Amino acid sequence: MLHEHLDFNGALLDQNLFSDSTAKMHIDAFLNKTKFEIKVCEYSDPVLKKSCPKCSNMPLKRHFDGKDISIIPIYECPACTSRAIFLTDKYLSKLINNNKELFDQKEIDELSKNSDYFMSELKEYIIRIFASKKIFSIR
Repeated sequence: MLHEHLDFNGALLDQNLFSDSTAKMHIDAFLNKTKFEIKVCEYSDPVLKKSCPKCSNMPLKRHFDGKDISIIPIYECPACTSRAIFLTDKYLSKLINNNKELFDQKEIDELSKNSDYFMSELKEYIIRIFASKKIFSIR
């Protein structure tokens, strides 16, 4: 089960993948401590309230290929079918802090000294990787 935290505009702030048993445990714990009223409504996929970098259509839908969940959120334009990435600083920061073992000591030191610069450089590197796959970046 994929659990996502989105901001008001539909940008990904956090995502966690749980096994079915772990998800059930979290859901049961939430239901046991929360007073709620059940309301039935139609589900709609989350959308990102940003314009397509290719055709300017809005909004964009989260892209899933049906098999894997992308660590870097990829969005798709319903009009021109172009794909694009959008990384919030909060989400990138969480990725970095939860995966420090992927960085060498020099990078960890740079992150400690100047986290804004480090995150900016990492974000640009990620953008270049996706650009080589013809996946745009949403600004």
